Amino acid sequence: MEIENINENNASQIKQFIQRIPGFEIEEEILSKVTILKENDIIKGMISYENYVSNGLIRYFIFQKDVAFEDLELLFKEMVKRIKTEGISKIITIIQQDELKSFFEKLKFNEIAIDKIYIGEKELRSFLKEPAMAMIYNV
Repeated sequence: MEIENINENNASQIKQFIQRIPGFEIEEEILSKVTILKENDIIKGMISYENYVSNGLIRYFIFQKDVAFEDLELLFKEMVKRIKTEGISKIITIIQQDELKSFFEKLKFNEIAIDKIYIGEKELRSFLKEPAMAMIYNV
């Protein structure tokens, strides 16, 4: 497995990977923060984040079901290295499926009350369409 940040050589392949997933819209500003996991030049997973002052918010964490947790952990750790260079001290993820909680706990995320998270001056909850759980990782 190889890990790469987005660049001019893999950008179109990343867009194709995202477009395969129903309901996902590509946000160009978030594409600049993408890290991918590849095997034999095929994308197997990707993670991206958005920067909010000293917090990073995971926007996409997409992977094929056959990818080993250890490979996903390496992908996450590579993103953490990148985040550190931007002065981000906490990474937040929002999950809407209970079964994902244990996955993020294995990555060392802890649950946090969603009403304690703000985007600008608005509660994050006000941006969500469905009930969700927030988890936080200290960089």
